[in-house]
Amino acid sequence: MEINFLPKLFSFSGRKRCGKTELAKICKEYGYEILNFADPMKNLICKVLNISREELEENKDKKQSIKFSENDIILLSNETDINIEIYKQNIEFNSIREILQTLGTDIIRKNNPEWHINKIKEIIENMENINKKYCFGDTRFKNEKEFLENLGAECWFIIRPNNFNISNHISEMELTWSDFNRNILINNEDLFNFRQKWIRYLNLHLKEYSNKNYFLNDNNVKNVRNKLIYVLNNYDINDIERETRLRRTQIRWLCNKLFIYLFEEYNGYIFQNVTFQNCYLFGQLESNGYIKRDKKCSIIFEHENSKLVNNFKKSLNIKRKMKKNKKNQKFSIECHNELIIENLKKWDLKYLITQ
Repeated sequence: MEINFLPKLFSFSGRKRCGKTELAKICKEYGYEILNFADPMKNLICKVLNISREELEENKDKKQSIKFSENDIILLSNETDINIEIYKQNIEFNSIREILQTLGTDIIRKNNPEWHINKIKEIIENMENINKKYCFGDTRFKNEKEFLENLGAECWFIIRPNNFNISNHISEMELTWSDFNRNILINNEDLFNFRQKWIRYLNLHLKEYSNKNYFLNDNNVKNVRNKLIYVLNNYDINDIERETRLRRTQIRWLCNKLFIYLFEEYNGYIFQNVTFQNCYLFGQLESNGYIKRDKKCSIIFEHENSKLVNNFKKSLNIKRKMKKNKKNQKFSIECHNELIIENLKKWDLKYLITQ
């Protein structure tokens, strides 16, 4: 008998160009239908402009003058149940992308934030679609994620450390890695290997999972993951070893196999929010550090004063030792952590990046 423990719903979040679309395409090969929260908005704009979805996607970024007529505004108001006077304040645009951003984020999300979610809900709950599996490649807001999780969706956040071609628009920033527990995927490989990583994860669900450990023993990979994530979140490492009867190396190996992100080594919350400490550390990094842009991306901090370097080291909870450059007599510390790099992208750090 064929085993299939794949969830009914998958969802991907993360900054643009992080790899969401690629993983959604793979899910399609496994029988998932791709849905996007932007679909209802795009379909509505197609109706207003009298164009097809193909034309919309093809000309989305084309510079052109677009002005809504009185009938267009009435149609928008009726479809979204938003006062017509609000639409009258925004009738001229320079591109279709500008229309989507203005109407989708500035108008509909502010005045009827559940509109597009209700449209998606109608599709999923339609009796004709009751047995379908769906994959969402553009979950950007907390109410979207909450809606999917209430339906049992497995939600993932993708980090691509060396991609700095980003936007700090609210649609790129409302959801962060810290909203996804340990469902965090790191895209620091070439496209082929990144795709293969996700294929391996999906294939885990297509057979009975065998583990002789008494605590994790279950034939469903989702149940095994949830058990291990629970102890990781609620116990320190010694208690985890005692609870699961697994050594640290075994726990690390198992987490890697089951795609459970381990972030105990560094202080991954550094630079996530604007605080006095984070502003001070960022100022220190501006003056005495840089980002080395390679596949993994590294933070390099160096100074003649070893105490200053050591304080930076402690703040980020870096375990490795300081180094001393004999030529310039500077002390330095290097940090490889995807979460901290992701946090720093909020701070407009492009001028700190070296190739």
